[in-house]
Amino acid sequence: MDEDLLMAGLANSHGDLYFRRTAQLSLEAGRNDQAMRQLKRAAHFADKPSQALVAEILWNGSHGQPQDRPAAYAWMDLAAERGYPELLRLREAYWAALSPAEQAQALAVGRKLYERYGDEVSRPRLARQLRRQANKVAGSNTGFAGGVTILALSPGGSGVRRAAASPGMEGDNFAPVVTIAGSRFYAPHYWKPELYFQHQDRNWRVGVSEQRLGSTEVGPLTPVKR
Repeated sequence: MDEDLLMAGLANSHGDLYFRRTAQLSLEAGRNDQAMRQLKRAAHFADKPSQALVAEILWNGSHGQPQDRPAAYAWMDLAAERGYPELLRLREAYWAALSPAEQAQALAVGRKLYERYGDEVSRPRLARQLRRQANKVAGSNTGFAGGVTILALSPGGSGVRRAAASPGMEGDNFAPVVTIAGSRFYAPHYWKPELYFQHQDRNWRVGVSEQRLGSTEVGPLTPVKR
């Protein structure tokens, strides 16, 4: 996701992006328990990077969280359900490092996670949110605005103002640093669920490292059959 779009408030209408972003800020500020809650809220909206980061934190016992390797595997298995290669690699590495007892526990934990966070339930949840937010946009029967300019404020600003461009907009109360065409901000692949999901998949396959929030070191990969 382009940073200027996030600065302009796109994440505020996308539960996956919003909670992932707030979790990252919480981690940077050392608010670790709050960050874990926010990551799980992002996971509630089908956010695979957040699910993977929960897994990494639990695997390493980092950010003030107790180590829980079976739960870490269950979260990574959930993160990998779309078949993204990097997450599959991590999932298999986790599995190979578990004892038989931990593997059995991981599968039990995983069944409960899928009931709450799996794509079968979380993607429809996100799709409903995207449709609601898109329908709030005036300007066309499809819910997408034309002729609208979005102004992203400097880091010291108090928010963003979305309005038709007009003279005098750049007063002290606005201080815009980026002007974004409404046609770009409201591009269908950010708002129409199926197109948004396809956009996510393309991004993962060409730039998975940019989608991840954290990183972890794992041992050599060992093929495992379950």
